[in-house]
This record gives sequence, structure tokens and C-alpha cells, in this order.
Amino acid sequence: MRQPISRYDMVLRLLGAIAKGLFIAMFSCTVLVIVAALLGAVAPAWALYTWVWSVFWRTGLAVLALIAVVTMLDSWQ
Repeated sequence: MRQPISRYDMVLRLLGAIAKGLFIAMFSCTVLVIVAALLGAVAPAWALYTWVWSVFWRTGLAVLALIAVVTMLDSWQ
């Protein structure tokens, strides 16, 4: 029989999946913005990229902080 997954392990898996999704989304957005800029839509591409970059950093830093807090709480047990 499988052992149950602890709550902290589940939270860390979820946060890891969110972080992975963020980095994949940022890479995809970077490629799309470069292609759009090469096709001549420089201003809209740059506006989109700066917006996505700010969302990425805010969310990424929040996820990293949550991972640090969960890891610290897990180490106290």
C-alpha cells in the first residue's frame, strides 16, 4: 500500500509545478515577442513583454518565498 503524502510535500509539489509553469510561460513569451519584433510589431511586442515580465517576477518571487516558508516549517517538525 502506498504511503500518504504529507501536506508539506503536496504544497511543495504544487509550488514546484507553478514555478515550472512560470518559467515555461516566460520562455514562450520571450520567443513570441522576438518573432513579433522581427515581423515589425516592435512597440506592441515590447509592451507585452514588459507586462509579462513584471507579472513573472512578482509571481516568481512570491512562489520562491512560499517555498522558503514551507521548507522552513517542514524542517521544524
